[in-house]
This record gives sequence, C-alpha cells and structure tokens, in this order.
Amino acid sequence: MFAFAGLLLVPWLWFAWGINIAFSYIVLVSLFAAPFLYWRFLFVLLIGLLVLGYLEFQTRHTLPFSLQHQLFPLTICADPLFKQYDDVLLGTALVTDQPSSLNLRAVSAALPNKFNLENTPGLCLTGVFRVKQPFGTLLPKQFNVDQYYFSQQIDAKVTLVSLNSSFPKNTLIFELYGSVADYFQHLTHRQLWAALVLGWSSGMSSELKALLAKNQLAHMFVVSGFHIGLIALMVNIIFYGIAMVLAPIYRLNIALRYSAVLIVTSFYVGFIGWPIPALRALIMAGVPLLSILLRLKLHPYKSILISALVVLLCFPETWLSIGNWLSFGSVLMIVMAYRWQFFSRLSKIAAVLAFQFLMSLLSLFWSYFYGLSFNVLGFVINLIASPVITFIIFPLALLVILLPNPLVALFEWVARYCLTLIELTAQLGVEGNVSLVLVVLCTGVLVLFLMWLPQRRVLFGWVFVFVFFGTSSWYLDRPDSPLLQKNELYIRLFDVGHGISALIKTQDKAYLYDTGGKIGKVESIYGRKLSGLVPDLSALIVSHSDSDHSAGAAEVVSQFPKAIVYAGQPELLTTPAINCHSNSIDSDFMFFIPIPRTLQLNDNDNSCILVLRNEQFSMIFTGDASRKLEYYLLQTYPELFPFDIVVLGHHGSDSSSSGQWLNLNKDALFVNSGADIARGHWPSKRITQWFKQQELALENTAKRGTIDIFVTQVDIRLKSYESAFRKRLIY
Repeated sequence: MFAFAGLLLVPWLWFAWGINIAFSYIVLVSLFAAPFLYWRFLFVLLIGLLVLGYLEFQTRHTLPFSLQHQLFPLTICADPLFKQYDDVLLGTALVTDQPSSLNLRAVSAALPNKFNLENTPGLCLTGVFRVKQPFGTLLPKQFNVDQYYFSQQIDAKVTLVSLNSSFPKNTLIFELYGSVADYFQHLTHRQLWAALVLGWSSGMSSELKALLAKNQLAHMFVVSGFHIGLIALMVNIIFYGIAMVLAPIYRLNIALRYSAVLIVTSFYVGFIGWPIPALRALIMAGVPLLSILLRLKLHPYKSILISALVVLLCFPETWLSIGNWLSFGSVLMIVMAYRWQFFSRLSKIAAVLAFQFLMSLLSLFWSYFYGLSFNVLGFVINLIASPVITFIIFPLALLVILLPNPLVALFEWVARYCLTLIELTAQLGVEGNVSLVLVVLCTGVLVLFLMWLPQRRVLFGWVFVFVFFGTSSWYLDRPDSPLLQKNELYIRLFDVGHGISALIKTQDKAYLYDTGGKIGKVESIYGRKLSGLVPDLSALIVSHSDSDHSAGAAEVVSQFPKAIVYAGQPELLTTPAINCHSNSIDSDFMFFIPIPRTLQLNDNDNSCILVLRNEQFSMIFTGDASRKLEYYLLQTYPELFPFDIVVLGHHGSDSSSSGQWLNLNKDALFVNSGADIARGHWPSKRITQWFKQQELALENTAKRGTIDIFVTQVDIRLKSYESAFRKRLIY
C-alpha cells in the first residue's frame, strides 16, 4: 500500500529532477512493494512507467525554444472568461486552430485593449499571435508558475498582434451565465457567484483573488470536494424523502439512490466542463459508491489510495499543484480522525475546534511548500467561513439559477457583508514565507499528539519527519541562515523579471541593491514577493530612479526603518536618501565609484556603481550604466580589473557591456538579471553572440530563476531554482 502511495511523488521527481531520477525511484518503489511477489513488483512498475510515459508525452505540447517570439495564426477561445485590466485582457484560452508546426492545447493569452474586444464568456479570436514559452519567475518558497502552467496544460504564452475576427462561443453554460449575469449590480459579486457555481475562479479579478488568498479561502471558490459533497448530500436527501413516501407501496433500492447521486454529480461536473478539481472530487466520491453498488468491501484507506491512483494515471501532471495534495490530505485526515477517534475525549464543540485546527495545519503545510498566503487568523476564518459558505452561500448561489430576480439581491447583500469582514482580516495575511510559523505550529502539534496518542508510533514518526523537514528547509532557504557562517559572502540575485534586486549578505550585515519593479501599475514586486525573503537590512542601494529598480524602495524603508538608503538620484525618490556619487557606504568590503556630473546625462548614467572586493574576490554592479560609463571605469580605475563576478549592465541591453568591457572580464562569472520579454531583446544579440564565440556561460535569471552565489576563501559556488523540465525546454 505504501509503495503505491509512493508513486504519487513520480510527477514531482520527474518535473524537478528529470526522467532518470524518476525512473530510478520507480524501480526502488517497485522493489519495496514486495521483493518476493513478482506480480506486485511488476504491477507497481507498470503503473510507474505508464505515468512516466504520459508525462513525457505531455512535453510534446509545450512550445519549443526554437519557436520563441515567432508569429503564428491561431484561433483561441476563452476558458471561460478573461480578466479585465486597464490596458489588456488576460486569461487562459483553448486553442481550436493552429499551424501544423504547433501542438498547443491551452495558452495564457494577452489581448491589448487597442483591439476594443468585448470581454464575454467563451470569446473566440482568430488572428496573428506572438508566442512565448510558458515559464515565469522563480523565487524560493514562492508560488511556482512553471509547475502551475504544466499542471494546467498551458503550453505557451501568446500576445495578440493583429486581429482577423472575433465571435462568441455559444454553449449551454455560457447561456446560463448570460441569463443570470445581468441581474447583478456589482462585478465582484458576479465573479464570486460564477466561481462558486460554475467553477470560473480564473475569471475573478486579481484583487478579489488576493483578498481570498490572504484569508486562506481561495480553495472554497474552486468547484471541488465540498461542492460535489453538498450536491451529493442534497440528491441523497431528496431520494431518501422519495423512499420514505413510497415505503408503504414500494421499497426504493439503496443502489438506485447511490446511482442517482453519481449521475447527478457527474452531470454537474460535465455541465461546468469537467474541470480537474471537480473531476478529482467526483472520482473520490465515485470509488466508494461503486464499491457499495458492486458489493465490494473496500477499506477507507484503500478507497482513498485507489482514487489517488486513478487521478495519477489519468492526470499525472495535476500532482504538481496543491489541489490534489490538499484534497486527498484533507480526506485522509478526516478518515484518520474518525477511525482513530482522535477527539473521543472531547466535547462536540471542542472536537470541531480541534479538527479545524488540524485541517488548518494541513493547509499551512502545503502553503509553506507552494509559497501561498498564510493568515494568522486562518484557523478562525475557516472555522466560521466553511459552514457559512457550505450551508448558506453555496446553496443560495445554486438557487440563484432558478430564481435570479429576487435571489441575486439577497446573494449580493450576503456577499457584501462577507467581503467587508474578510477585507479586515486580510490585513493579517502574509504572502509566502510562513516557515517560522510552520515550525512553531508543527512543534505544538507534535506535543499535542504525544499527549493524546502516545501509542500511535507511526503517526509520531510522520509528525517528527514533518517538523524536521520544515525546520531544515527554513534554515537552508533563509538568507540569514546559521549555515551562512561557512561562507564569507552570499549574494542572491532575485528573479524579478525585467529589473534587478540583489541581496548581499555577510555574517553580520545585509544589503539590498535595487528592489525590482512593479506588478501591474500599482503593486511592487518587492511588496508582493520579496519582503519575506529579505533579512534585517543595514542599507538599501537604489541605483537610479527607473521603476524596474526603485518600485519597492518605500516599502523597504517601511519594513526596515533603520536601514541607510543610498541612491544615484536621491532627489527623485519618495524617501530620504544619500547620494552614492558623493558619499561612501559603511562597509569594509564594498564601495561606490562616483560618476562625475558631466557624465550623468540621463537616468541610466546616474546609476550607483557598486564594487565588492576583498583579498579573495571582486564583483561589480553597474545598474543600467551605459558603455560610455564602462569606458570611463576602464580608463580611470584600471587597477580594479578584471572582476571575478560581473552583473551585466542594463539587463544585457545593447546599450551596455561593450566588447572591451566583456573581453577584459572574460574569465569572470557573468550573471544577468533580466526577462525574455517582448521580442527577446535581453540579452541583446551582440552580447549573446559574444558568449557563444567565447564558449562561456551567462547565468541569466530569465533561464535559471533566482541565482544564489556563495563566496568562500576557496571558491565561488552557484545555486539556482530551475527544474529539470525548465532546463530541458529553455536551454
């Protein structure tokens, strides 16, 4: 049984480490299954190989690197609704027509507002699109976009370049939405209703999604277990009532009742388009119901395992996302609590509280590993929200379909007050970086289990492993980890897309060079993603005022008010700063190279030039400084060259990194913080060609994700966060 459960890790091993590691793991698990029972060994091996083969087949759909940034005629249809922004429509779309050179299933589409498209459900477009590979930024302990795209079968990113035609896709579900949508007065309430009933969580605005995520309620607005369970309960009650009425005349067979439950729930899942979360819940409900109908005695644990294996064989890529682990883990926890009588010594109210606490702990576990939000009141919020959504809001949302005229107003009234409450609690939400809280809670739960269940040694073992792994991960991934004592210097070049943010950490001090840019027009990347990954700062260095370098400066100052701020253009920042061209930095191994005012002709040439230097190594940050400033440095400070580590200027743009600059430092480790955006201008063709001619590697965050550089007295070591899947398709 444990061997079969072990196969659930195959997709993750394949994605993260590659086919060789995954195959070796399958063989080991097969041997562990039963070394003396060849049929069981072969059965486990066969399932593992089928999963591996299916995953390999999936890669044939992902856009190859050779087609990056090319233009193709495509026909796509929204699935189901695009998100509306000020300047663009964004969302997932299904590809219905494409050239033979492509093999795309679904894409992440961007439709600029210049095409004046009406955002209707099932909007279909025929036009010319620029295609890109489906990869995103990679940050430690943050949401992994690469995994998400692959698990959702999103094979490329596309941007509409020219439009030929647009037309709506008329289906029953879109007609139903249209018949109800006009009754809503507020777009947010309509989005909540569509997510609850139709499974259209992807159509929710980013603000609404973030609000739900910060309250740990996002899982309630994806059609999954509780939706299927509640509908099954309703059908069961209806047929039970019919059976009671017919009892004097005819005894309604229980098999007929369970068959009706399966049929109705299957119809509902099919009606909303067979989404994976709902289909997963249907499989989990269908396996025990089928065993009852077939009069087979099936142990609850085996029922969960069979359901998991069915999902693994049919949709192995979904085991890369949080949904499967959270759903099956929750059901397993419920079964364990019931069978092992976890709460038999408690009153009913105390048992409910204890059970919800354990479920919150399970959610916290996956939030930690998937970089999702955590709320210190998550336990209380879910304790209140779960029954309210399950027994009030969701049934009301279903009834809206039948009687939209009077019930939409009631639904909006309930939604308005609920949103007001969770807006207050969302202030306690933390994006990612829940590791310290995780360790504290896990330790508390370990003590709790030791008090309640001393005889459950297996459970004790699992909880111990859980605490040990969580604690170890925390120490390994934090920049201020005690393990850093072995390193003279640590530099983390964050993957922030088009921009730069680099953490420089010694044993007792930390410095941040730039903050990255913005997400959309308002929110900064630092505030959303980096704030939890940065230790207590001694100083912030803002190279110059461009948004992709300075967007998070105010948030850094707010988080670390004692940090000294240096800037190349202090007069253009909203926070007080010291001019790096006329002042020195408080450090034994770092210094600024001042740029004469006569050379500060534009924003880029105001960049702070930062040099890191000791007896063992030297490194230089030049911000967006142009080739003109590089020549100035070469002529004025020849004694500094060559450097051991060079961060390419201006993200690898052609305006920086002159041939003389590159040649003089050609023995250095070159790193670049840049994104492969638009038509792939970063790094420029000239620079890319130079690295090919010299047969040198350029460590680019656009390919490798966040890059960690460890400097010791002996050597310089690199660590990055890209998966085997990413390496396979992007290099």
